Amino acid sequence: MSIPNSTVSKYGVSWKDGISPLKIELQCIKFGGKWINSKTKLTCGEGLLHHYMEARKLIWPHRYRHRWTDLVYEEVLKNQVTVIMGCASSGKSASMAEIALITYWASPDDTAILVSSTTREKLEAAIFGEIKMLFLEGQLKYPWLTGTPIEYKQCITTDKLEDSSVRDFRKGIVGKAAYVGQNFIGIGAFAGLKQTNLWWLCDELQFMAPILMDCIPNMRSNLNFKVIGSGNPDHNPESQLGVIAEPLDGWGSVEGNEKSSVWPIKLSGGVCVNLIGTDSPNFDHESDIYPKLIGREFERTLRLDYGKDSPRYETQIKGRMKLGLAKSRVISRQLCRDNHAHDRAIWEGTTRTKIHACDPAYGGGDRCISMWGEFGKSATGQMILRVAPPHIIRIDLKDPRSPEDQIADAVKRELDDRGIPADQSFYDSFGKGTIGNAFAKRFGHLCPVPIDAGQRPSKRPVRHDLFVIDDVTKVRRLKRCDEEYGKFITELWFSVRQVIECGQMRELPEDVMAEGCMREYKMVAGNKFDVEPKDEMRERIGKSPDLMDSCSLIVEGARRHGFRIERLGAEVDKDTVDDDYLEKESERYKRLIASKLLQR
Repeated sequence: MSIPNSTVSKYGVSWKDGISPLKIELQCIKFGGKWINSKTKLTCGEGLLHHYMEARKLIWPHRYRHRWTDLVYEEVLKNQVTVIMGCASSGKSASMAEIALITYWASPDDTAILVSSTTREKLEAAIFGEIKMLFLEGQLKYPWLTGTPIEYKQCITTDKLEDSSVRDFRKGIVGKAAYVGQNFIGIGAFAGLKQTNLWWLCDELQFMAPILMDCIPNMRSNLNFKVIGSGNPDHNPESQLGVIAEPLDGWGSVEGNEKSSVWPIKLSGGVCVNLIGTDSPNFDHESDIYPKLIGREFERTLRLDYGKDSPRYETQIKGRMKLGLAKSRVISRQLCRDNHAHDRAIWEGTTRTKIHACDPAYGGGDRCISMWGEFGKSATGQMILRVAPPHIIRIDLKDPRSPEDQIADAVKRELDDRGIPADQSFYDSFGKGTIGNAFAKRFGHLCPVPIDAGQRPSKRPVRHDLFVIDDVTKVRRLKRCDEEYGKFITELWFSVRQVIECGQMRELPEDVMAEGCMREYKMVAGNKFDVEPKDEMRERIGKSPDLMDSCSLIVEGARRHGFRIERLGAEVDKDTVDDDYLEKESERYKRLIASKLLQR
Protein backbone atom coordinates (compact mmCIF):
# COMPACT_ATOMS: atom_id res chain seq x y z
CA MET A 1 0.00 0.00 0.00
CA SER A 2 1.35 3.41 -0.94
CA ILE A 3 0.27 6.49 1.04
CA PRO A 4 1.32 9.99 -0.21
CA ASN A 5 3.54 12.06 2.08
CA SER A 6 1.57 14.51 4.25
CA THR A 7 1.48 16.25 7.58
CA VAL A 8 -1.35 14.16 9.03
CA SER A 9 -0.35 11.08 10.99
CA LYS A 10 -2.91 8.68 12.41
CA TYR A 11 -2.98 4.97 13.19
CA GLY A 12 0.68 4.64 12.25
CA VAL A 13 0.09 6.03 8.75
CA SER A 14 0.77 9.39 7.12
CA TRP A 15 -2.33 10.67 5.38
CA LYS A 16 -2.74 13.40 2.80
CA ASP A 17 -3.26 16.82 4.39
CA GLY A 18 -6.93 17.84 4.52
CA ILE A 19 -8.31 14.31 4.19
CA SER A 20 -11.69 13.80 5.83
CA PRO A 21 -11.49 11.92 9.14
CA LEU A 22 -14.28 9.71 7.84
CA LYS A 23 -12.24 8.75 4.77
CA ILE A 24 -9.42 7.68 7.09
CA GLU A 25 -11.75 5.41 9.04
CA LEU A 26 -13.29 3.96 5.85
CA GLN A 27 -9.81 3.29 4.43
CA CYS A 28 -8.81 1.53 7.62
CA ILE A 29 -11.93 -0.64 7.33
CA LYS A 30 -11.10 -1.40 3.69
CA PHE A 31 -7.60 -2.50 4.76
CA GLY A 32 -9.13 -4.91 7.31
CA GLY A 33 -8.78 -2.84 10.49
CA LYS A 34 -5.14 -3.83 10.97
CA TRP A 35 -2.44 -4.19 8.34
CA ILE A 36 1.31 -4.04 7.79
CA ASN A 37 2.65 -0.76 6.35
CA SER A 38 4.62 -1.72 3.23
CA LYS A 39 7.22 0.96 3.92
CA THR A 40 7.74 0.86 7.69
CA LYS A 41 6.81 -2.83 8.12
CA LEU A 42 4.90 -1.76 11.23
CA THR A 43 1.37 -2.82 12.17
CA CYS A 44 -1.15 -0.07 11.48
CA GLY A 45 -4.77 0.38 12.54
CA GLU A 46 -6.73 -0.28 15.71
CA GLY A 47 -8.92 -3.17 14.55
CA LEU A 48 -12.26 -3.32 12.75
CA LEU A 49 -14.45 -2.69 15.79
CA HIS A 50 -12.62 0.55 16.59
CA HIS A 51 -12.78 1.88 13.04
CA TYR A 52 -16.44 0.90 12.52
CA MET A 53 -17.35 2.69 15.73
CA GLU A 54 -15.37 5.78 14.79
CA ALA A 55 -16.99 5.87 11.35
CA ARG A 56 -20.40 5.39 12.95
CA LYS A 57 -19.79 8.32 15.32
CA LEU A 58 -18.68 10.59 12.45
CA ILE A 59 -21.62 9.74 10.16
CA TRP A 60 -24.41 9.59 12.75
CA PRO A 61 -23.17 11.47 15.84
CA HIS A 62 -26.68 11.55 17.36
CA ARG A 63 -26.99 7.74 17.57
CA TYR A 64 -26.24 6.46 21.04
CA ARG A 65 -23.81 3.64 21.83
CA HIS A 66 -24.14 1.09 24.63
CA ARG A 67 -22.97 -2.42 25.48
CA TRP A 68 -25.48 -4.08 23.13
CA THR A 69 -24.15 -1.94 20.25
CA ASP A 70 -20.60 -3.13 20.92
CA LEU A 71 -21.73 -6.74 21.39
CA VAL A 72 -23.56 -6.91 18.06
CA TYR A 73 -20.81 -5.14 16.09
CA GLU A 74 -18.08 -7.27 17.63
CA GLU A 75 -19.81 -10.58 16.85
CA VAL A 76 -20.79 -9.56 13.31
CA LEU A 77 -17.27 -8.43 12.46
CA LYS A 78 -15.50 -11.53 13.75
CA ASN A 79 -17.94 -14.23 12.58
CA GLN A 80 -19.09 -15.25 9.12
CA VAL A 81 -22.67 -15.92 10.22
CA THR A 82 -24.35 -13.96 13.02
CA VAL A 83 -27.97 -14.47 14.05
CA ILE A 84 -29.36 -11.69 16.25
CA MET A 85 -32.31 -13.06 18.20
CA GLY A 86 -33.98 -10.97 20.81
CA CYS A 87 -36.76 -8.90 22.23
CA ALA A 88 -38.66 -6.09 20.55
CA SER A 89 -37.01 -2.66 20.35
CA SER A 90 -33.53 -4.10 20.85
CA GLY A 91 -31.97 -2.28 17.90
CA LYS A 92 -31.50 -5.39 15.73
CA SER A 93 -32.52 -3.76 12.45
CA ALA A 94 -30.75 -0.49 13.30
CA SER A 95 -27.42 -2.21 13.95
CA MET A 96 -27.71 -4.32 10.80
CA ALA A 97 -28.46 -1.22 8.70
CA GLU A 98 -25.51 0.72 10.15
CA ILE A 99 -23.02 -2.08 9.60
CA ALA A 100 -24.23 -2.63 6.04
CA LEU A 101 -23.85 1.02 5.06
CA ILE A 102 -20.42 1.47 6.64
CA THR A 103 -19.23 -1.71 4.90
CA TYR A 104 -20.56 -0.51 1.55
CA TRP A 105 -19.11 2.99 1.85
CA ALA A 106 -15.71 1.59 2.78
CA SER A 107 -15.45 -0.31 -0.51
CA PRO A 108 -18.36 0.55 -2.83
CA ASP A 109 -16.86 -0.78 -6.06
CA ASP A 110 -16.44 -4.35 -4.88
CA THR A 111 -19.23 -4.74 -2.33
CA ALA A 112 -22.70 -6.22 -2.78
CA ILE A 113 -25.15 -6.28 0.11
CA LEU A 114 -28.39 -8.23 -0.23
CA VAL A 115 -31.13 -7.28 2.20
CA SER A 116 -34.11 -9.61 2.50
CA SER A 117 -37.31 -9.77 4.50
CA THR A 118 -40.69 -11.38 4.08
CA THR A 119 -42.42 -8.78 1.85
CA ARG A 120 -41.70 -5.47 0.09
CA GLU A 121 -43.85 -3.73 2.66
CA LYS A 122 -41.88 -5.26 5.52
CA LEU A 123 -38.62 -4.23 3.86
CA GLU A 124 -39.79 -0.64 3.69
CA ALA A 125 -41.17 -0.62 7.22
CA ALA A 126 -38.08 -2.14 8.84
CA ILE A 127 -34.58 -3.01 7.65
CA PHE A 128 -34.48 -1.38 4.18
CA GLY A 129 -36.38 1.66 5.41
CA GLU A 130 -33.74 2.06 8.13
CA ILE A 131 -30.96 1.75 5.55
CA LYS A 132 -32.51 4.47 3.38
CA MET A 133 -32.92 6.82 6.33
CA LEU A 134 -29.30 6.34 7.43
CA PHE A 135 -28.08 6.63 3.85
CA LEU A 136 -29.76 10.00 3.35
CA GLU A 137 -28.42 11.28 6.67
CA GLY A 138 -24.92 10.20 5.69
CA GLN A 139 -24.99 11.78 2.23
CA LEU A 140 -26.45 14.98 3.64
CA LYS A 141 -23.43 15.34 5.91
CA TYR A 142 -20.88 13.83 3.48
CA PRO A 143 -22.10 14.40 -0.10
CA TRP A 144 -19.14 12.45 -1.50
CA LEU A 145 -20.38 9.17 -0.01
CA THR A 146 -21.15 6.75 -2.83
CA GLY A 147 -24.59 5.55 -3.87
CA THR A 148 -27.71 6.35 -5.88
CA PRO A 149 -31.08 5.20 -4.46
CA ILE A 150 -33.61 3.72 -6.88
CA GLU A 151 -36.92 3.60 -5.05
CA TYR A 152 -38.93 1.33 -7.31
CA LYS A 153 -36.16 -1.28 -7.33
CA GLN A 154 -35.54 -1.02 -3.60
CA CYS A 155 -31.83 -0.63 -4.10
CA ILE A 156 -28.85 1.70 -3.75
CA THR A 157 -26.56 1.34 -6.72
CA THR A 158 -22.92 2.38 -7.03
CA ASP A 159 -23.32 3.44 -10.66
CA LYS A 160 -24.69 6.91 -11.33
CA LEU A 161 -26.10 6.22 -14.78
CA GLU A 162 -29.61 7.48 -15.38
CA ASP A 163 -30.60 4.41 -17.37
CA SER A 164 -31.15 1.83 -14.63
CA SER A 165 -31.28 -1.01 -17.16
CA VAL A 166 -27.51 -0.88 -17.61
CA ARG A 167 -26.56 -0.45 -13.97
CA ASP A 168 -24.33 -3.10 -12.44
CA PHE A 169 -26.38 -4.56 -9.62
CA ARG A 170 -23.51 -6.81 -8.57
CA LYS A 171 -22.37 -3.90 -6.44
CA GLY A 172 -24.52 -1.79 -4.17
CA ILE A 173 -27.34 -2.59 -1.75
CA VAL A 174 -30.36 -4.50 -3.02
CA GLY A 175 -33.61 -5.23 -1.17
CA LYS A 176 -35.36 -8.50 -1.96
CA ALA A 177 -38.70 -9.76 -0.62
CA ALA A 178 -38.89 -13.52 -0.06
CA TYR A 179 -42.67 -13.62 -0.57
CA VAL A 180 -44.94 -12.26 -3.29
CA GLY A 181 -48.45 -12.58 -1.95
CA GLN A 182 -48.64 -16.06 -0.40
CA ASN A 183 -45.96 -17.50 -2.68
CA PHE A 184 -42.46 -18.00 -1.36
CA ILE A 185 -39.99 -17.11 -4.13
CA GLY A 186 -36.81 -17.04 -2.05
CA ILE A 187 -33.63 -15.36 -3.26
CA GLY A 188 -32.19 -18.17 -5.36
CA ALA A 189 -31.29 -15.74 -8.16
CA PHE A 190 -28.65 -14.20 -5.88
CA ALA A 191 -27.17 -17.50 -4.69
CA GLY A 192 -24.55 -17.49 -7.48
CA LEU A 193 -23.61 -13.82 -7.07
CA LYS A 194 -19.84 -13.31 -6.95
CA GLN A 195 -18.25 -10.25 -5.38
CA THR A 196 -15.15 -9.50 -3.30
CA ASN A 197 -17.37 -8.47 -0.40
CA LEU A 198 -20.77 -10.14 -0.29
CA TRP A 199 -22.97 -9.52 2.73
CA TRP A 200 -26.47 -10.83 3.28
CA LEU A 201 -28.88 -9.30 5.78
CA CYS A 202 -31.96 -11.44 6.43
CA ASP A 203 -34.66 -9.97 8.66
CA GLU A 204 -37.71 -11.75 10.14
CA LEU A 205 -36.09 -15.19 10.04
CA GLN A 206 -38.90 -16.71 12.07
CA PHE A 207 -41.33 -16.20 9.18
CA MET A 208 -39.08 -17.42 6.37
CA ALA A 209 -39.36 -20.69 4.52
CA PRO A 210 -36.02 -22.58 4.33
CA ILE A 211 -33.74 -19.92 2.88
CA LEU A 212 -30.41 -19.55 4.64
CA MET A 213 -29.55 -23.23 4.53
CA ASP A 214 -30.37 -23.40 0.81
CA CYS A 215 -28.37 -20.34 -0.30
CA ILE A 216 -25.32 -20.22 1.96
CA PRO A 217 -23.27 -23.03 0.32
CA ASN A 218 -23.05 -21.21 -3.04
CA MET A 219 -22.42 -17.83 -1.41
CA ARG A 220 -19.55 -19.04 0.77
CA SER A 221 -17.18 -19.03 -2.21
CA ASN A 222 -17.02 -15.23 -2.07
CA LEU A 223 -13.78 -13.86 -0.58
CA ASN A 224 -15.42 -11.88 2.24
CA PHE A 225 -18.85 -13.36 2.82
CA LYS A 226 -20.99 -12.53 5.83
CA VAL A 227 -24.54 -13.26 6.89
CA ILE A 228 -26.52 -11.32 9.48
CA GLY A 229 -29.92 -12.77 10.33
CA SER A 230 -32.40 -11.47 12.86
CA GLY A 231 -35.77 -12.21 14.37
CA ASN A 232 -37.97 -12.36 17.44
CA PRO A 233 -38.24 -15.90 18.82
CA ASP A 234 -41.52 -17.60 17.93
CA HIS A 235 -40.80 -20.53 20.32
CA ASN A 236 -40.81 -22.90 17.35
CA PRO A 237 -37.55 -24.86 17.09
CA GLU A 238 -38.51 -25.83 13.53
CA SER A 239 -38.87 -22.30 12.12
CA GLN A 240 -35.88 -20.94 10.21
CA LEU A 241 -34.91 -18.88 13.25
CA GLY A 242 -35.25 -21.92 15.51
CA VAL A 243 -33.24 -24.14 13.18
CA ILE A 244 -30.41 -21.72 12.41
CA ALA A 245 -29.98 -20.14 15.85
CA GLU A 246 -30.08 -23.46 17.75
CA PRO A 247 -27.15 -23.96 20.15
CA LEU A 248 -24.84 -26.93 19.59
CA ASP A 249 -26.31 -28.64 22.67
CA GLY A 250 -29.92 -27.90 21.74
CA TRP A 251 -32.39 -25.27 22.91
CA GLY A 252 -32.67 -26.82 26.33
CA SER A 253 -29.11 -25.71 27.09
CA VAL A 254 -30.06 -22.00 27.00
CA GLU A 255 -33.73 -22.09 27.97
CA GLY A 256 -34.39 -19.71 30.84
CA ASN A 257 -31.47 -17.36 30.13
CA GLU A 258 -31.79 -14.08 32.02
CA LYS A 259 -28.69 -12.39 30.59
CA SER A 260 -27.81 -11.53 27.00
CA SER A 261 -25.46 -14.17 25.66
CA VAL A 262 -23.65 -15.54 22.61
CA TRP A 263 -23.40 -19.19 21.58
CA PRO A 264 -22.00 -21.10 18.59
CA ILE A 265 -24.51 -22.51 16.10
CA LYS A 266 -24.24 -25.45 13.74
CA LEU A 267 -23.51 -23.37 10.66
CA SER A 268 -19.73 -23.22 10.32
CA GLY A 269 -18.37 -19.87 11.48
CA GLY A 270 -21.69 -18.90 13.04
CA VAL A 271 -22.99 -17.62 16.36
CA CYS A 272 -26.28 -16.45 17.81
CA VAL A 273 -26.46 -13.23 19.80
CA ASN A 274 -29.45 -13.41 22.13
CA LEU A 275 -30.57 -10.02 23.48
CA ILE A 276 -32.69 -10.48 26.61
CA GLY A 277 -35.02 -7.51 27.14
CA THR A 278 -34.81 -7.42 30.93
CA ASP A 279 -31.02 -7.22 30.50
CA SER A 280 -31.36 -4.09 28.34
CA PRO A 281 -28.76 -1.30 28.84
CA ASN A 282 -31.69 0.84 29.98
CA PHE A 283 -31.88 -1.36 33.10
CA ASP A 284 -28.29 -0.37 33.94
CA HIS A 285 -29.63 3.07 34.99
CA GLU A 286 -32.29 4.35 37.32
CA SER A 287 -34.40 5.51 34.39
CA ASP A 288 -34.60 4.76 30.65
CA ILE A 289 -31.85 6.90 29.08
CA TYR A 290 -31.83 5.31 25.60
CA PRO A 291 -34.92 6.36 23.61
CA LYS A 292 -36.60 3.64 21.52
CA LEU A 293 -34.57 0.91 23.28
CA ILE A 294 -36.59 -1.53 25.38
CA GLY A 295 -36.76 -0.40 29.03
CA ARG A 296 -38.80 -0.37 32.18
CA GLU A 297 -41.92 1.29 30.79
CA PHE A 298 -42.38 -1.12 27.89
CA GLU A 299 -41.69 -4.10 30.15
CA ARG A 300 -44.24 -2.90 32.70
CA THR A 301 -46.92 -2.32 30.05
CA LEU A 302 -46.66 -5.81 28.56
CA ARG A 303 -46.37 -7.46 31.95
CA LEU A 304 -49.62 -5.83 33.12
CA ASP A 305 -51.43 -6.41 29.81
CA TYR A 306 -50.42 -10.01 29.12
CA GLY A 307 -48.66 -11.45 32.18
CA LYS A 308 -45.08 -12.63 32.64
CA ASP A 309 -45.90 -16.20 31.59
CA SER A 310 -47.53 -15.25 28.29
CA PRO A 311 -46.03 -16.00 24.84
CA ARG A 312 -46.11 -12.27 24.04
CA TYR A 313 -44.05 -11.40 27.13
CA GLU A 314 -41.50 -14.12 26.32
CA THR A 315 -41.22 -12.95 22.70
CA GLN A 316 -41.41 -9.18 23.05
CA ILE A 317 -39.77 -8.66 26.46
CA LYS A 318 -37.54 -11.63 27.22
CA GLY A 319 -36.68 -12.36 23.59
CA ARG A 320 -35.67 -15.95 24.28
CA MET A 321 -36.81 -19.32 23.01
CA LYS A 322 -39.25 -21.14 25.27
CA LEU A 323 -39.98 -24.62 23.97
CA GLY A 324 -43.08 -25.03 26.11
CA LEU A 325 -44.81 -22.42 23.95
CA ALA A 326 -44.06 -24.16 20.66
CA LYS A 327 -46.90 -25.29 18.43
CA SER A 328 -47.43 -29.03 18.15
CA ARG A 329 -45.40 -30.56 15.31
CA VAL A 330 -45.50 -34.15 14.08
CA ILE A 331 -41.76 -34.59 14.68
CA SER A 332 -38.91 -32.38 15.86
CA ARG A 333 -35.17 -32.25 15.35
CA GLN A 334 -34.62 -32.98 19.01
CA LEU A 335 -36.83 -36.07 18.78
CA CYS A 336 -34.78 -37.33 15.83
CA ARG A 337 -31.46 -36.64 17.55
CA ASP A 338 -32.49 -38.16 20.86
CA ASN A 339 -33.64 -41.36 19.17
CA HIS A 340 -30.71 -41.72 16.71
CA ALA A 341 -32.87 -41.30 13.60
CA HIS A 342 -29.89 -39.96 11.62
CA ASP A 343 -27.42 -42.62 12.82
CA ARG A 344 -25.94 -45.11 10.39
CA ALA A 345 -27.77 -48.42 10.26
CA ILE A 346 -25.73 -51.32 11.68
CA TRP A 347 -27.31 -54.64 10.73
CA GLU A 348 -27.27 -58.01 12.46
CA GLY A 349 -26.96 -59.85 9.16
CA THR A 350 -27.72 -59.52 5.46
CA THR A 351 -31.42 -60.42 5.47
CA ARG A 352 -33.31 -57.21 4.81
CA THR A 353 -36.53 -56.22 3.08
CA LYS A 354 -36.48 -53.33 0.63
CA ILE A 355 -39.45 -50.99 0.25
CA HIS A 356 -39.98 -48.37 -2.47
CA ALA A 357 -42.37 -45.40 -2.39
CA CYS A 358 -43.52 -42.87 -4.95
CA ASP A 359 -45.59 -39.75 -4.41
CA PRO A 360 -46.69 -39.17 -8.02
CA ALA A 361 -47.29 -35.62 -9.23
CA TYR A 362 -47.50 -34.25 -12.74
CA GLY A 363 -49.01 -30.81 -12.30
CA GLY A 364 -49.91 -28.13 -9.79
CA GLY A 365 -46.37 -27.40 -8.66
CA ASP A 366 -45.87 -30.53 -6.52
CA ARG A 367 -42.75 -32.64 -6.98
CA CYS A 368 -42.86 -36.27 -8.09
CA ILE A 369 -40.77 -38.01 -5.44
CA SER A 370 -39.21 -41.47 -5.51
CA MET A 371 -37.65 -43.01 -2.37
CA TRP A 372 -36.64 -46.37 -1.04
CA GLY A 373 -35.70 -47.89 2.28
CA GLU A 374 -35.01 -51.24 3.90
CA PHE A 375 -35.72 -52.90 7.21
CA GLY A 376 -34.28 -55.78 9.17
CA LYS A 377 -32.67 -56.63 12.50
CA SER A 378 -30.00 -54.33 13.88
CA ALA A 379 -26.84 -55.48 15.62
CA THR A 380 -28.73 -55.10 18.92
CA GLY A 381 -31.56 -57.33 17.79
CA GLN A 382 -34.10 -54.53 17.29
CA MET A 383 -36.00 -54.21 14.02
CA ILE A 384 -34.91 -50.94 12.35
CA LEU A 385 -35.84 -49.06 9.18
CA ARG A 386 -33.27 -47.27 7.04
CA VAL A 387 -34.44 -44.50 4.68
CA ALA A 388 -32.34 -43.60 1.64
CA PRO A 389 -32.17 -40.05 0.18
CA PRO A 390 -35.10 -39.14 -2.09
CA HIS A 391 -34.88 -38.02 -5.69
CA ILE A 392 -37.24 -36.20 -8.03
CA ILE A 393 -38.71 -37.87 -11.11
CA ARG A 394 -38.55 -35.19 -13.77
CA ILE A 395 -41.47 -34.92 -16.16
CA ASP A 396 -40.41 -33.97 -19.70
CA LEU A 397 -43.22 -32.02 -21.36
CA LYS A 398 -41.62 -32.62 -24.77
CA ASP A 399 -41.72 -36.38 -24.30
CA PRO A 400 -44.54 -37.96 -26.37
CA ARG A 401 -45.30 -40.29 -23.46
CA SER A 402 -47.89 -39.14 -20.97
CA PRO A 403 -46.63 -37.92 -17.55
CA GLU A 404 -48.16 -41.03 -15.98
CA ASP A 405 -46.27 -43.31 -18.37
CA GLN A 406 -43.03 -41.42 -17.69
CA ILE A 407 -43.50 -41.95 -13.96
CA ALA A 408 -44.31 -45.65 -14.42
CA ASP A 409 -41.19 -46.14 -16.59
CA ALA A 410 -38.98 -44.30 -14.07
CA VAL A 411 -40.31 -46.40 -11.19
CA LYS A 412 -39.78 -49.60 -13.21
CA ARG A 413 -36.14 -48.67 -13.87
CA GLU A 414 -35.48 -47.90 -10.21
CA LEU A 415 -37.09 -51.12 -8.98
CA ASP A 416 -35.05 -53.14 -11.48
CA ASP A 417 -31.83 -51.33 -10.56
CA ARG A 418 -32.33 -51.91 -6.82
CA GLY A 419 -33.79 -55.39 -7.04
CA ILE A 420 -37.08 -54.41 -5.40
CA PRO A 421 -40.17 -56.49 -6.30
CA ALA A 422 -43.04 -54.45 -7.68
CA ASP A 423 -45.38 -55.48 -4.85
CA GLN A 424 -42.91 -53.88 -2.43
CA SER A 425 -43.37 -50.50 -4.13
CA PHE A 426 -46.15 -48.21 -2.86
CA TYR A 427 -47.66 -45.02 -4.21
CA ASP A 428 -50.22 -42.45 -3.08
CA SER A 429 -53.33 -43.03 -5.19
CA PHE A 430 -55.50 -40.35 -3.55
CA GLY A 431 -56.81 -38.09 -6.35
CA LYS A 432 -54.49 -39.76 -8.90
CA GLY A 433 -56.68 -42.38 -10.55
CA THR A 434 -54.90 -42.41 -13.93
CA ILE A 435 -51.51 -43.40 -12.51
CA GLY A 436 -52.86 -46.84 -11.57
CA ASN A 437 -53.62 -47.58 -15.23
CA ALA A 438 -50.08 -46.57 -16.21
CA PHE A 439 -48.58 -48.88 -13.58
CA ALA A 440 -50.84 -51.78 -14.60
CA LYS A 441 -49.91 -51.29 -18.26
CA ARG A 442 -46.18 -51.17 -17.48
CA PHE A 443 -45.96 -53.92 -14.82
CA GLY A 444 -48.88 -56.30 -15.51
CA HIS A 445 -50.30 -58.42 -12.68
CA LEU A 446 -47.49 -57.66 -10.21
CA CYS A 447 -47.29 -53.88 -9.95
CA PRO A 448 -46.86 -51.10 -7.35
CA VAL A 449 -49.43 -51.02 -4.56
CA PRO A 450 -51.82 -48.04 -4.26
CA ILE A 451 -52.33 -46.39 -0.88
CA ASP A 452 -55.29 -44.07 -0.56
CA ALA A 453 -54.12 -41.37 1.87
CA GLY A 454 -57.64 -39.94 1.93
CA GLN A 455 -59.31 -42.97 3.51
CA ARG A 456 -60.30 -43.50 7.11
CA PRO A 457 -57.73 -44.66 9.69
CA SER A 458 -57.12 -48.40 9.88
CA LYS A 459 -58.03 -50.75 12.73
CA ARG A 460 -54.50 -52.13 13.19
CA PRO A 461 -52.44 -51.35 16.31
CA VAL A 462 -50.83 -47.92 16.67
CA ARG A 463 -47.74 -49.84 17.74
CA HIS A 464 -47.21 -53.22 19.35
CA ASP A 465 -46.66 -51.98 22.90
CA LEU A 466 -49.46 -49.40 23.36
CA PHE A 467 -52.37 -50.88 25.29
CA VAL A 468 -55.84 -49.72 26.35
CA ILE A 469 -58.70 -51.28 28.32
CA ASP A 470 -61.59 -52.06 25.98
CA ASP A 471 -64.73 -50.04 26.92
CA VAL A 472 -67.03 -53.00 26.25
CA THR A 473 -65.07 -56.13 27.17
CA LYS A 474 -62.91 -54.46 29.84
CA VAL A 475 -60.02 -56.55 28.46
CA ARG A 476 -56.54 -55.12 27.91
CA ARG A 477 -55.76 -54.87 24.21
CA LEU A 478 -53.60 -52.91 21.75
CA LYS A 479 -54.86 -49.45 20.88
CA ARG A 480 -56.10 -49.17 17.28
CA CYS A 481 -55.16 -46.43 14.82
CA ASP A 482 -58.82 -45.47 14.30
CA GLU A 483 -58.95 -44.71 18.04
CA GLU A 484 -55.80 -42.56 17.90
CA TYR A 485 -56.14 -40.62 14.62
CA GLY A 486 -58.88 -38.70 12.83
CA LYS A 487 -57.65 -39.38 9.26
CA PHE A 488 -55.51 -41.98 7.51
CA ILE A 489 -52.98 -39.35 6.39
CA THR A 490 -52.49 -38.60 10.09
CA GLU A 491 -51.92 -42.29 10.73
CA LEU A 492 -49.30 -42.36 7.96
CA TRP A 493 -47.38 -39.37 9.30
CA PHE A 494 -47.63 -40.37 12.95
CA SER A 495 -46.40 -43.85 12.07
CA VAL A 496 -43.13 -42.18 11.04
CA ARG A 497 -43.08 -40.45 14.41
CA GLN A 498 -43.76 -43.73 16.20
CA VAL A 499 -40.84 -45.38 14.40
CA ILE A 500 -38.56 -42.51 15.45
CA GLU A 501 -39.82 -42.47 19.05
CA CYS A 502 -39.23 -46.20 19.35
CA GLY A 503 -35.63 -45.73 18.20
CA GLN A 504 -36.22 -47.74 15.02
CA MET A 505 -35.42 -45.10 12.37
CA ARG A 506 -31.94 -44.85 10.81
CA GLU A 507 -30.26 -42.53 8.27
CA LEU A 508 -33.32 -40.28 7.97
CA PRO A 509 -32.34 -37.60 5.40
CA GLU A 510 -32.22 -34.02 6.71
CA ASP A 511 -34.54 -32.61 4.05
CA VAL A 512 -37.15 -35.28 4.75
CA MET A 513 -36.96 -34.59 8.48
CA ALA A 514 -37.28 -30.83 7.86
CA GLU A 515 -40.66 -31.31 6.16
CA GLY A 516 -41.86 -33.54 8.97
CA CYS A 517 -40.91 -30.83 11.45
CA MET A 518 -43.06 -28.29 9.60
CA ARG A 519 -46.42 -30.03 9.77
CA GLU A 520 -48.62 -29.06 12.68
CA TYR A 521 -51.25 -31.20 14.34
CA LYS A 522 -54.02 -30.72 16.85
CA MET A 523 -56.48 -32.66 18.96
CA VAL A 524 -59.93 -33.14 17.39
CA ALA A 525 -63.21 -34.68 18.46
CA GLY A 526 -62.85 -37.98 20.25
CA ASN A 527 -59.50 -36.96 21.70
CA LYS A 528 -57.77 -37.95 18.45
CA PHE A 529 -54.80 -36.45 16.63
CA ASP A 530 -55.09 -34.87 13.17
CA VAL A 531 -52.45 -33.20 11.01
CA GLU A 532 -53.25 -29.90 9.34
CA PRO A 533 -54.71 -30.17 5.80
CA LYS A 534 -52.10 -30.23 3.06
CA ASP A 535 -53.48 -27.14 1.28
CA GLU A 536 -53.18 -25.12 4.50
CA MET A 537 -49.64 -26.36 5.06
CA ARG A 538 -48.72 -25.59 1.44
CA GLU A 539 -50.02 -22.05 1.85
CA ARG A 540 -48.16 -21.62 5.14
CA ILE A 541 -44.71 -22.95 4.11
CA GLY A 542 -44.85 -22.30 0.37
CA LYS A 543 -44.59 -25.91 -0.83
CA SER A 544 -46.12 -29.35 -0.52
CA PRO A 545 -44.52 -31.83 1.94
CA ASP A 546 -43.83 -34.38 -0.80
CA LEU A 547 -40.65 -35.76 0.78
CA MET A 548 -42.27 -36.62 4.10
CA ASP A 549 -45.35 -37.96 2.31
CA SER A 550 -43.06 -40.41 0.49
CA CYS A 551 -41.29 -41.35 3.71
CA SER A 552 -44.64 -42.13 5.33
CA LEU A 553 -45.41 -44.47 2.41
CA ILE A 554 -42.14 -46.31 3.05
CA VAL A 555 -43.14 -46.81 6.69
CA GLU A 556 -46.61 -47.94 5.60
CA GLY A 557 -45.17 -50.36 3.05
CA ALA A 558 -42.71 -51.70 5.60
CA ARG A 559 -45.55 -52.33 8.08
CA ARG A 560 -47.48 -54.25 5.43
CA HIS A 561 -44.43 -56.45 4.87
CA GLY A 562 -43.85 -57.29 8.51
CA PHE A 563 -42.15 -54.30 10.11
CA ARG A 564 -43.38 -53.88 13.68
CA ILE A 565 -43.28 -50.58 15.56
CA GLU A 566 -42.28 -51.39 19.11
CA ARG A 567 -39.75 -50.34 21.71
CA LEU A 568 -36.85 -52.69 22.31
CA GLY A 569 -37.74 -55.05 25.10
CA ALA A 570 -41.34 -53.79 25.40
CA GLU A 571 -44.02 -56.19 26.50
CA VAL A 572 -46.10 -57.38 23.54
CA ASP A 573 -49.22 -59.50 23.74
CA LYS A 574 -49.03 -61.18 20.33
CA ASP A 575 -52.41 -62.88 20.73
CA THR A 576 -54.11 -59.48 20.74
CA VAL A 577 -52.57 -58.30 17.47
CA ASP A 578 -55.20 -57.97 14.78
CA ASP A 579 -53.54 -58.75 11.43
CA ASP A 580 -56.88 -58.97 9.63
CA TYR A 581 -56.26 -55.43 8.32
CA LEU A 582 -53.27 -56.57 6.24
CA GLU A 583 -55.14 -59.54 4.81
CA LYS A 584 -58.03 -57.30 3.76
CA GLU A 585 -55.65 -54.80 2.17
CA SER A 586 -53.94 -57.59 0.23
CA GLU A 587 -57.25 -58.89 -1.12
CA ARG A 588 -58.44 -55.40 -2.04
CA TYR A 589 -55.19 -54.77 -3.90
CA LYS A 590 -55.48 -58.01 -5.91
CA ARG A 591 -59.06 -57.17 -6.91
CA LEU A 592 -58.01 -53.65 -7.97
CA ILE A 593 -55.21 -54.92 -10.20
CA ALA A 594 -57.45 -57.51 -11.77
CA SER A 595 -60.01 -54.84 -12.60
CA LYS A 596 -57.35 -52.77 -14.44
CA LEU A 597 -56.28 -55.61 -16.75
CA LEU A 598 -58.02 -56.46 -20.03
CA GLN A 599 -59.94 -59.74 -20.02
CA ARG A 600 -59.59 -62.25 -22.88
